[in-house]
Amino acid sequence: MIELRMSNNPPIRKKCLMNKITLIWLILTMTMGTLYPQDSSPYSKLLDLTLPDHFLKEKNVFAIFAGQAILEMETESHQIAIEEVEIFSWKNPSGNLAESELMLNSILESLNQAAWKITTSSRDQDYRWLVGRNRYLVGYFAATSRETAVYIGRTSQLPSSIKISTPPIESLKVPPPAPSQPDFTDTTTLTGEIVGNWGDLKASQINYYDPTGMMIGSGLSRGYGLEFKSDMSYAQSFLANSSFPNYKIFVFTTGTYIIKGDQLILSPQDRHYRKWESNVLTTDEHSRAEEELYTWKKQKNNITGKTCLYLIRAGESEGREYCQE
Repeated sequence: MIELRMSNNPPIRKKCLMNKITLIWLILTMTMGTLYPQDSSPYSKLLDLTLPDHFLKEKNVFAIFAGQAILEMETESHQIAIEEVEIFSWKNPSGNLAESELMLNSILESLNQAAWKITTSSRDQDYRWLVGRNRYLVGYFAATSRETAVYIGRTSQLPSSIKISTPPIESLKVPPPAPSQPDFTDTTTLTGEIVGNWGDLKASQINYYDPTGMMIGSGLSRGYGLEFKSDMSYAQSFLANSSFPNYKIFVFTTGTYIIKGDQLILSPQDRHYRKWESNVLTTDEHSRAEEELYTWKKQKNNITGKTCLYLIRAGESEGREYCQE
């Protein structure tokens, strides 16, 4: 028997896999050219997110069926059914793979900013499992020289191998202190600990190279900033720049915050997302993100000597450093 190996998983029957791939190819061939624009910035109901301009949402039932088959390549081994599917794609006019990859990275960054918990599949890094908004999703995210593709499917559960230490983000609540115990440390004192500006939007720049050593992207940088005010309001900034391809993304979020002991709760009121391509504004939209829960601490960086704020989002093991300049 001829066997085909995928990643590090046990061998699967080549005939079964090839039949499914052939079916998908036939359906996509029949439906080629059937992508229709929903909006200038199509909205994903499953992600509760508006994708960047020029993304198209698939409406053809046969193509959606084919997309579900692609997602089932990830879910079938876990015996998890897909209940609803959305498909989006962005056609890359330049044919430059780096541009498609940057577009894909901007979407993943938007998901992180929207507090989705994302776990990459151990079987195939193009598949990711997402938790948030009281729902579970499986996604296929791929970038080629021709397009950036996003396939999203809703499921009723996660694979048993994926452990999420906290419930979906909408149900995150800070438990009240027990009546017999005193409340958390004085909030006024703790608020004074973080009031001020933290982080730096002027991050170091990096370049992208293909396997031959040729540079395919240059001047990419990402910066993060936070400002906490004494009136319990805050502003959060994210800035991404790229010299080639030429684009800039700026996300500015405002809202209120609460401190309880080592817990920081951010309640966003407005998230303003803007993107420029070749110095032309292509996306300008407002949304409201979900409440975010963090563990925080303030201490000096042993290398730079700067006082820094360290935030770890609930359910994650690694945090982000915001230093005072």
